[in-house]
Amino acid sequence: IADDIFAEIEARREMEVQEAARAAFGRGEIAEAEVRWADAAKHYTRASRLHPGFETLFKAVEFAQLSGDYEGAQRLSGDLLAVAQSNPDKGKLAKALDRQATVSWRKGCFEKADADFRQALTWAEKVTGVESSEYEQILNNLGINLKAQERYAEAEEILRRALGICGKTAGKESPEYGIRLSNLALILKEQGKYAEAEKLMLEAIAVHEKSLGKKHPTYSTDLANLAGIYDAEGRFFEAKGIYLQVLELDLLSIGNLHPTMG
Repeated sequence: IADDIFAEIEARREMEVQEAARAAFGRGEIAEAEVRWADAAKHYTRASRLHPGFETLFKAVEFAQLSGDYEGAQRLSGDLLAVAQSNPDKGKLAKALDRQATVSWRKGCFEKADADFRQALTWAEKVTGVESSEYEQILNNLGINLKAQERYAEAEEILRRALGICGKTAGKESPEYGIRLSNLALILKEQGKYAEAEKLMLEAIAVHEKSLGKKHPTYSTDLANLAGIYDAEGRFFEAKGIYLQVLELDLLSIGNLHPTMG
């Protein structure tokens, strides 16, 4: 009888934990939709502690990075990878390796990131194919990591390829496509190809204004990148006006404590 009672208590406790995890995850989704990334990171992290499954940990890693908590993101990415390695779905392993690599990239560990991105690509190619959105996402991230290492020619080739795949999978009016345009524009800027870089960045701004709105941090990032192109060209007056606009937008969206506001 005692064993049955304890089993009932244990089951009830487990249900309470699951409900709390779902509630925390739901709050994270609301904060994400409202572009409150620090709050989203807090809620998703709590959900991952209560229920350390793949989806909760994946979101926790993503938003820990977006909120600027790179150390927390690194710890969570280790947990995510452990969960993925025990899962028969190797598509999840590709995603976990990609998340771990992005954390390494943000922390400046570019060689480790490169190895993880390439391993993730190998799994994604096997599971979903080279024309899939999953493969393209990792390919894009690899290109960004190559840019950080000043390997611009390699990065340009990879990002052009990612842009083409993204146009087919997500569509040319999607936020993802806008991000790919911006990434390619930045590579071109580094190589002094300012005219094409400006053209692509203006396209990215237009895509994100329509799909995300002017209050979204991605939109202000595009503006900052455009200002950087003008700055590199010596168009300082135009760049200054845009930078001031970016500062105002960022204070409203991500706040003055985010690492990028330093």
